[in-house]
Amino acid sequence: MNFEEKIIERLKRIEREVERLRVWERPAGGGGVTDHGALTGLSDNDHPQYLLTTGKAADSDKLDGVDSTGFATATHSHDHGALSGLADDDHTQYVKDAGTVTDNAIVRFNGTDGRTIQNSKVTIDDNGIIKDENSNPYGRPVFLTTPKTSTSWDGDAYSTTAKTKIDLSDVFGVPANVKAVLVRLTARDSGSSAGYCQLSLSPNNTADSVAVQAYLQGVANDVYVSANGIVPCDSGGDVYYQITASGTGTLDAFIEIWGYYL
Repeated sequence: MNFEEKIIERLKRIEREVERLRVWERPAGGGGVTDHGALTGLSDNDHPQYLLTTGKAADSDKLDGVDSTGFATATHSHDHGALSGLADDDHTQYVKDAGTVTDNAIVRFNGTDGRTIQNSKVTIDDNGIIKDENSNPYGRPVFLTTPKTSTSWDGDAYSTTAKTKIDLSDVFGVPANVKAVLVRLTARDSGSSAGYCQLSLSPNNTADSVAVQAYLQGVANDVYVSANGIVPCDSGGDVYYQITASGTGTLDAFIEIWGYYL
């Protein structure tokens, strides 16, 4: 019994010593060695597998075995033609630009190789209007399903009349400054069988210059004759009419506008 008590007492003292060492003898505040180079068996640069942030050492400034002196520097040539094996035009799969061009110009090919583009005299402005080299808009047709008519030209009686302007905006409600109109002329004259009678439209004030004409000569009296066509307009977007009648107020005239060109 005395022996066993001594063994037990001895074990208790060992346990107390272990506890004392665990609580009181460990470094305070997580201390210990804080300098990497102070670690036993290590120096400050003892990890050659990493790149140094500054300086150079042994193999630590290499990427894939290439020393940093082999990397491109900020002063190396950036000229495409200076690249080994390449010329300034060594990408034949691309279309080449034309250099200086006109704003809004339509692109055209230069030559037949399908690579080089060039400037154009034709432009498309920011409103989608196509214009020629003098900035004049090309005519864009507007076709109507219901014609524009006028109470002055819906069967009214006319006598012979020299070239006279029709203001298309005022008389027919056509947009201002149109380039041409698509018209249908219809006319009859009570004395057409006996002589030359006609209703015509044109873009000018020149006598007998005709774009579209309803021609009545030799037609039986009071028989309607129609003519359809495009009449160019003058610079103000208007047209001129001319009438030859057999007598006073003998020609009945109709004008319908079925379209116009902007």
